[in-house]
Amino acid sequence: PSRMKRKLSFLDGGKSADTPTRDFLKFYRRLPVQEDDCVRFFLRPTPEPGLYYVYEQDADYVATEYFKTPRVIKEAKDQFPRYCIIKKAQCADILRALVLKQKKRVEVYHLNASNRWELQLKASPGNLSEIEDFIFADGVQLQDSATLGAVHITHEKGERVIGVAFADVLLKVIGANQLPDNNQLGNLEALLIQMGVKECLCLPLDRKNKESKKLHALLDRLNIRPQIVKSAEFKAGSIEQDLQRLLGTAHFSKAMLNEPFAMGAISCLVGHLELLQNDRNYGAYKLRTVNMHEYMQLDAAALAALNVLPNPQDPNKGQNLYGLLNVCKTPMG
Repeated sequence: PSRMKRKLSFLDGGKSADTPTRDFLKFYRRLPVQEDDCVRFFLRPTPEPGLYYVYEQDADYVATEYFKTPRVIKEAKDQFPRYCIIKKAQCADILRALVLKQKKRVEVYHLNASNRWELQLKASPGNLSEIEDFIFADGVQLQDSATLGAVHITHEKGERVIGVAFADVLLKVIGANQLPDNNQLGNLEALLIQMGVKECLCLPLDRKNKESKKLHALLDRLNIRPQIVKSAEFKAGSIEQDLQRLLGTAHFSKAMLNEPFAMGAISCLVGHLELLQNDRNYGAYKLRTVNMHEYMQLDAAALAALNVLPNPQDPNKGQNLYGLLNVCKTPMG
């Protein structure tokens, strides 16, 4: 009995009594429906600190993609879900692979001071801020940008107008542009490539709407993960006050507000990233206005043909322009 009690202690939040076990199962079963592109981790305090657990389909995925064997999956008895145990160093590697390479979202849950389960960390390809210290703790360098974009296509006076914004929470930079575009969305494509966007906030796919289908087809072609938001999130609202807080009054100018669709895209980003919830962001951000005339425009086909960036599917990371130039003597280049 004592061995069985220890064996099942990973489910009880560090206590061997039956009630915490039921509490965990109740919490686990009541979590929101998990989307296919999300993987959930649970930081367990027992049997030893620093162990992470994944359950059911997440355990299957980690076992297949990372450990390359189903033998790491443990089957629990009764109604307990099957699980896989991950050490902290392994977890950092897995999180990096999931978010940066496989373009998935991750959620990490833990027990708070009141011995209740809660969401501790979350991350996505365009938002690494909450797991930055974890996945880059051992001197691992970020090889590519982690930029989150927001795109809203509308029409004004019979012309197509696109409000675009992007944010890099690691570099504390926000950029925006409001631009006309053609039927192929060529300007938008060039801008998304230039800014290195990895994830994009946009409205859900509407198969009856040509603009919507073109946008989602473009994101798919560029391997940019769409993050669905509501149209109300693109309303500028209190963007003037929000930008004054994020940029600081010394760097804020009302001339920035002359492009309402770009400001709406920034408002969507600020709300999604919850930038105003952290006082450390006040005055820390810089606003960058993106001028398309400053750059040579490359579409996805041209970028691939020039072999500028490494292909995630290619094991040889040096056979591209970035790989040849990214050979530095110091971490700072």
